[in-house]
Amino acid sequence: MEKDQSPFENYYHDELSLGDDFFDQSLGLTEIFSLLDLSHNSLPAPPSSRRDFGDWERQFNGQIGLGGARRDPTVGTESRAGPHPTAVSDPRLGDDDASFSSGIRQQHDGNFLQRTKQLRNHLNYQSPIGRSHFSSGSNHHFGGLMNRYALDILNVSRPDSYAQSQNQNKLMTQYLECFSLGDLRGYILYLAKDQYGSKFLQYKLKNPKEGEIEMVLSEVMQHLCELMQHQFGNYVYQRLVEACNENQRTRIILAVTQSRVQFSGLCLNSYGYRAVKKLLNYITCQRQITLLVSAISPGTTALVTDPNGQHLIKHCVEYFSYEDNKYILNEIAQNCYKIATCQSGYSVVQTCVECSHGEYRDRLVAEIIAYGLHLAEDLYGNFVVQHLLELKIPGVMENLLCQFEGRCFSLSCNKYASNVVEKCLMEAGEEQASWIIIELLTSPNVHKLLVDPFGNYVIKKALKVSKGVICQALINLIWVNAPSMRTNIYGRKLLTFFNSMKLHQHA
Repeated sequence: MEKDQSPFENYYHDELSLGDDFFDQSLGLTEIFSLLDLSHNSLPAPPSSRRDFGDWERQFNGQIGLGGARRDPTVGTESRAGPHPTAVSDPRLGDDDASFSSGIRQQHDGNFLQRTKQLRNHLNYQSPIGRSHFSSGSNHHFGGLMNRYALDILNVSRPDSYAQSQNQNKLMTQYLECFSLGDLRGYILYLAKDQYGSKFLQYKLKNPKEGEIEMVLSEVMQHLCELMQHQFGNYVYQRLVEACNENQRTRIILAVTQSRVQFSGLCLNSYGYRAVKKLLNYITCQRQITLLVSAISPGTTALVTDPNGQHLIKHCVEYFSYEDNKYILNEIAQNCYKIATCQSGYSVVQTCVECSHGEYRDRLVAEIIAYGLHLAEDLYGNFVVQHLLELKIPGVMENLLCQFEGRCFSLSCNKYASNVVEKCLMEAGEEQASWIIIELLTSPNVHKLLVDPFGNYVIKKALKVSKGVICQALINLIWVNAPSMRTNIYGRKLLTFFNSMKLHQHA
């Protein structure tokens, strides 16, 4: 039989899944439901329209123990057993809750009081949004949607099988289809911060009706920053940004950038930066760009050195004009060394060099060259120098080699700087590469490079790019030091490479 999949479930399965933290809120209910014999094979058909939904709900409740045929009519509101009131007489419970408890009593009459005593501290039938809040007009059945134990039965209770789980999700989807965003007026913010309520709002915002977006905005506008940083609310916010028109999106930007301090904290938050990134992806006019970039720019240094904030700076540099980004580029150039030696910042510097032009790039390149020697020896800074060499910007190689003059040997023995020396040998012309190799050969300790953990890689690269007398000088160096190289692990690796290179040239 073909498996019936819910589009509601499919669309949001990857984006937001139900976790164990949600079950903690209904621990007592889950234990009670385990006492019930819930049959999913004989559930009634969903309502064809809102008009007959009440009948379907009453029939459904009767089959799963919420009332109907399983209710014990002999239990009165005055019944009591010892010091503990029955479920029906408990003043916390409404009529539907009483029916639910009566259904349990009929099946487990002998052990019910003992069971109730054990679970008394866990039970809480009071839903955050009660039925009475929605009992108006033709919408008097909507309270069942947010009734906590109804949600537990239909979607949250742990299923015994995959088929049962699919059936539960299908029923909940059919249940939700009967309501619109207008029915949720006054409770949008609460639902957006609830795990399942967030999924429902995302589903409804996918194809909103006329006026619904404005209604949702009016309820959350004063709480947008709170929503953007919330674990579940940020997904609702992102769906809202997608569904908004240009004017509504401008109002959202004005609201979230009103406080620059609050906005900076938002950009550094693990959920908030995703919400801001969504806004950057959907801006449609120059005014929106100006508002957002001017709000992001003052915190440039903090953002580029943050694992989350760096993505926002990269987006601005990649997609907005140099005029829009001038403050960001100047700030990065001014703090070039600090940013380039940061785990999050070095990739931002690379992006800025690659995407910028004119005076902004010239200033940034000049700062990198000025700190070239220190950056080459840094764990992250060496990648910035290597990237700059790969771009083959005129004058960069000459200026960097001037910084490295007299230091090539020490750089070749450094774990990080040896990569920069190799990159120089690969990207430089024949004359410049020869200059580097000659400096290495004239060093009094050049033989140490042959057995150095990092220097041996520089010698390998020099053998590949050198020609003529320079190459012959390197070969003579290896022949003279071959005996000592055979007693060293790195020396033996270099000899193996040397012998394979000779055979290749001979072939």
